[in-house]
Amino acid sequence: MLYRAITVYISWTFVFWGALSAQTYIKDVRPIVVKRCGVCHHEGGMAPFPLIKYEDFSRKATTALAAIESGLMPPWPADTSYRRFLNENVVTEKEKQIIKQWIENGKPRGKGREKPIPLPKPWKPDYTIFMQDSFTLYAHDKDRYLLFHVPQKAEKDMNVSVFAYRPGFAQTHHTELFVDSTASQTFEFTRPGFVLNDGNENYEGRYDFMRNYYYLSGWLPGNRYILPTRFGMRIPKGSQFMLMEHYAPTDKDYTFKSEVSLKFTQGKPKRYVTELTMHGHSDLVYTEYDNYAYFHLTKSDSMQESAMTMFKIPAGKVVTLHAKKTLDKDWSCFAVCPHAHHLARKIVTYAVTPSGDTLPLVRINDWRAEWQLMYLTQRFIYFPKGTTVHMFFTFDNTENNPENPYFPPRDAIYSFNADQEMMEFFLFCVPYKPGDERKKVKYPKSAGYLFE
Repeated sequence: MLYRAITVYISWTFVFWGALSAQTYIKDVRPIVVKRCGVCHHEGGMAPFPLIKYEDFSRKATTALAAIESGLMPPWPADTSYRRFLNENVVTEKEKQIIKQWIENGKPRGKGREKPIPLPKPWKPDYTIFMQDSFTLYAHDKDRYLLFHVPQKAEKDMNVSVFAYRPGFAQTHHTELFVDSTASQTFEFTRPGFVLNDGNENYEGRYDFMRNYYYLSGWLPGNRYILPTRFGMRIPKGSQFMLMEHYAPTDKDYTFKSEVSLKFTQGKPKRYVTELTMHGHSDLVYTEYDNYAYFHLTKSDSMQESAMTMFKIPAGKVVTLHAKKTLDKDWSCFAVCPHAHHLARKIVTYAVTPSGDTLPLVRINDWRAEWQLMYLTQRFIYFPKGTTVHMFFTFDNTENNPENPYFPPRDAIYSFNADQEMMEFFLFCVPYKPGDERKKVKYPKSAGYLFE
């Protein structure tokens, strides 16, 4: 029996490694590249270079393998040992071995033509939100946040299931869409592109015009924003819109217009989506920490004193901040998304139910500001009324943090600006229905994106 077992093991070993040694790009490697890298690294995609064609991938194969083995690519920051997600994009060990063996065998191309990568089926938007004028982004050596007021109002009540973002600048880090359902804001448009800030301001007193705006949705490179089947987010008639865009440094000037195309929910939505937001200012747990400072906004003409509590991360310090929020309703959660800037290094989030059960949400052990994904759950996570959601963000404001925007480090405060810090956690939920905790979340087969 032992001899037979050893023979079988050796036979299967030769079959496995024999199969690996026969790898070609067309037959074996390209499907992996398309699946794991294609959403960004196609011709004209958001990545800085394409990888799909044999000539492109073979030229960068060694570098690509190093990025894969280090976990840098494809970008999937979430710890898979903490919670698994529906949209998980992680190269398997078998896929790594196939690429590695293909490289060692001389990177053979193989026979056959390279079929075009499958593109989403085109669709006609039901409504488009767009910048009225083109905007010129001049060469700059720092990240920039810009706010654009969109001078249009929703013509009717809209139930939206797909948000297709088309940022005009190729190196856009992320875009966020804000809505003011009160339509109470008025602006004096004095600058081309209707820019409401220059991206380099201090936070205090600058963003009071956003008081009535709420975050609706956003886009990040490689991310897809589509709601489950027959789910919708409501935009009331008359609502105003604002785009917030975060740009990477560039050595050239670019002139462009950004837009967001909306697809309405087919028929009346079965479920209406609510985005529960936790903030690293109003939800902070102050009593548990003494290694950071917090302060209130000073009184100004446009903002009331103590309108928002801010945190401060001192230069040269590593600080862990804790925020928590207790839910006052029963919710079913299908997606989560943490948000921070460049000082954040680790993020841990979980929920504790009234009965004492702990529900892991998302853990990121090596945070990168350029990859802020929306993590989709395979099944609903049930949050009974009284559940407390916790988030712990560790910020490294020392010279040991290669992402630190300043050397030597400077004090950082809560701010929209990329050289400061934020601490947010978004939970995408619907009101709970009995049995949700046993249901899988269903998504359309094709998102129909205009832009990947």
